[in-house]
Amino acid sequence: MSNHSKDGKFDRPQMGIYHPYEFFFSGFSNSGKTTLMSKVVAKLSSEYDVACVKHCSHRYNFDREGKDSWHFTKAGAQHVMLNAPGKWATHTQADFAKFDFSEQLRNADFVLAEGAKEQSGDKILVLDKDLKILQALEDGELTEVKALTGESKPEKDFGLPFFHRDDVDAISEFVLENLKSKTPDMKALLLTGGKSSRMGKDKAYLEYAGKPQLNRANDLLKSKVSDVRISCKNRGDYPGFEQDVYLEDRFDGLGPLGGSLTAISEDAKSAWLVMAVDLPLVDEDALNHLLENRNPFKTATAFRSNFKDFPEPLFTIYEPQARHNIFKFMGLGYSCPRKVLINSPVETLEQQNPRWLDNANTPEEYEEICQVLENGN
Repeated sequence: MSNHSKDGKFDRPQMGIYHPYEFFFSGFSNSGKTTLMSKVVAKLSSEYDVACVKHCSHRYNFDREGKDSWHFTKAGAQHVMLNAPGKWATHTQADFAKFDFSEQLRNADFVLAEGAKEQSGDKILVLDKDLKILQALEDGELTEVKALTGESKPEKDFGLPFFHRDDVDAISEFVLENLKSKTPDMKALLLTGGKSSRMGKDKAYLEYAGKPQLNRANDLLKSKVSDVRISCKNRGDYPGFEQDVYLEDRFDGLGPLGGSLTAISEDAKSAWLVMAVDLPLVDEDALNHLLENRNPFKTATAFRSNFKDFPEPLFTIYEPQARHNIFKFMGLGYSCPRKVLINSPVETLEQQNPRWLDNANTPEEYEEICQVLENGN
């Protein structure tokens, strides 16, 4: 049977085995992998939501005979969930399929995995006392090794950095920098919305400081992001730009979410800074604050809006992992981008200027914002 490849025009994100951001601690049994990784977890977990994976070469059993979960499993349940306040666990009597691993720990900032010498992924090699693991490295059995750690530096270090196993601070910093190096590039998406019924015209063409807002917003984004696209239903409605700048909506009836999904589906490996065109008070300070505080480990980085303190979805950096959450909520019948953010891991920023996210929906509000800009407030 030929390989099934009918995936349409959807770009695929970088996934990893367990998570887009993952790092492995590898070595022989009893080399100290678990002890070292536990110390690194303790160091990093004060600032990050860390997930851990333990690879087992032997069978194990979470259940204790006689406990309720044991009775359910013995009765034939393939999946048992333990649900307690602030904590839950599932026990599954089956092997994971290819894509199941990446589903389990998606909401963590990153994954640290212990073991898995032969699996692909960046790793630090924990040396055993007799340095036998180095033979596997020399024979090419181990790949993507980024550093060595042990009691003393071996004579042959393969050109890799070496850390003493007790130098937990340095090892933690190395691991964190490796994870951050996987941060994807960023593109920007300017969302247009067509004619506003309350304003009586397309807000993209409202003039502020003598320039149409579409051009003002595009110039602002291009000052910080090299690749800026214009989201629209019909490129003919917004002439004056190069043809490859336009992204015509592929998802009808979803409002601004359709434009965001179109962008993420075209390039799922990049982050997307999404900005609605009708935010005339977003300035260089607002844009810089968003970019400087981007957290690529989260689903998104967003400002807290003036609406019930919820994250604002229309001036937000969406990371590649956001697409999965968006489609998940669509499958549950929700198409509100704010609801996606409320229920996802988001880096939420405070507005340094409480009017950054104000927009004009009526002629009166337009005149007020023009006055604000004229006064420099």
